[in-house]
Amino acid sequence: MTASHLAPYVNSIPGRRVVIAHSLGTMVAAAAIQDYGMQVEKLIMLNSAIPSEAFDPALFNPDPQNHLVHDDWMDYTNVCWTARWNELFAANDSRSQLTWRGRFANVASVAVNFYSSGDEVLEIYTASHNPSVAAGVNPSGHWGDRYSWHKQELYKGRRWLLAFMGTTHWSGWGFRMHDSGYRLWYPQQANAVQDVSVFSTNMVFNPYPSSIMNPSQSRLEIDSHLAQGIPALSPPTGRTRFSDDLIQSIDMNMLAFKPNEWPRPPAAVGSDDLGDNWLHSDVKDVAYFYTHKVFEKIVEVGGLR
Repeated sequence: MTASHLAPYVNSIPGRRVVIAHSLGTMVAAAAIQDYGMQVEKLIMLNSAIPSEAFDPALFNPDPQNHLVHDDWMDYTNVCWTARWNELFAANDSRSQLTWRGRFANVASVAVNFYSSGDEVLEIYTASHNPSVAAGVNPSGHWGDRYSWHKQELYKGRRWLLAFMGTTHWSGWGFRMHDSGYRLWYPQQANAVQDVSVFSTNMVFNPYPSSIMNPSQSRLEIDSHLAQGIPALSPPTGRTRFSDDLIQSIDMNMLAFKPNEWPRPPAAVGSDDLGDNWLHSDVKDVAYFYTHKVFEKIVEVGGLR
């Protein structure tokens, strides 16, 4: 909804237009370009929270070993996962658009990706297959900011008493259940299905809310399901270096962009401290004295001199 208001406002501004957006703001700006015709020369994305497959579908990874796959689904054939359900429908059926793959394909040509290999919010947890609720919750880890994007994707459809924050009831990694409280499908049953079109109407995941079954969803409805119920199977853009021929990517965590002795010291050996990493909101939280090299690069790539 916000994107539909942003596009005409930006288009009303005369002259060259360069939009700079941070974190979830990049989603709004990308939607304004993709869906509502916002005309910009550059979209400069800082620590973008968009799944990288939205720009490069090849980054979609349905391997059960992918850390973005929920533990409980690793033994199920991936053709029954919510993230692949869209493949069961024809292009003229709006359910075919319930995927992050290529969602912002038309934006790549104007995008510049300022990512950080040290971003704690967008970091993918790899110490075990999935992060626990408490992973990253410690004083040196910014009290739970760490891995929060990863948890957001894993907890789609998995709302429960101790993990209510950032979780949803919407499809995702939730299971369709009998009234008795047992799963409708177990791995051996789902994996034995020969005709996968069965899963188009007899889902393994929880088809909630019922609007997910509507073949004529509006753009707003599709995006609501993407945001709350369709898990990403690719890392976030703000932790991704794209191929140079797709999107120019600049790692703000490089020493060259942290002059004047970064205000946080490097982490001690063996410590879980985030040390001198360029964190998710450092572009606005750290003084210009330390961050000015990034702003100078923004001016350069945006042609803003």
